Amino acid sequence: MAIDPDSLTAAKQKVMDIIAAANGSEHEKNAFIGRLPPAIDTWAIFFGGGGDVRNTWNHEITELRCDSDIVGYFSSQPGADRFVMLTLDALPIRNQGNVAWYRMRSGGMFKIDPECRPVGGDAGNQILWVVRIGTELVFDTTSS
Repeated sequence: MAIDPDSLTAAKQKVMDIIAAANGSEHEKNAFIGRLPPAIDTWAIFFGGGGDVRNTWNHEITELRCDSDIVGYFSSQPGADRFVMLTLDALPIRNQGNVAWYRMRSGGMFKIDPECRPVGGDAGNQILWVVRIGTELVFDTTSS
């Protein structure tokens, strides 16, 4: 079996669809893949790294693992807490499309940190609650 060049894109989209549905987000409105959230009360998933090859019988690569991070910027700590709990409740994702599984990284934890950010102009600064959840994805490389 040959590697499907669209298999990673399909896996990313499947994970986005499931997590966005779990926390009431909409892709490209307040949820993004591979780019920083452009506004407050938005989040994104970044995929890359890892590269652990699994199920390589006969030297065929049928599944790959890659690290992933979910990052969000929220205007309140309760909003950040809610996002984390709804997101974690959707995990692990198993056997959905070409996603074998998507879960928190082994030994992983989530973080919610306050950060002071300039608002712009004379408005001063604002406290944002930054969420980081370390995750990992295993996906089937032979289908999309």
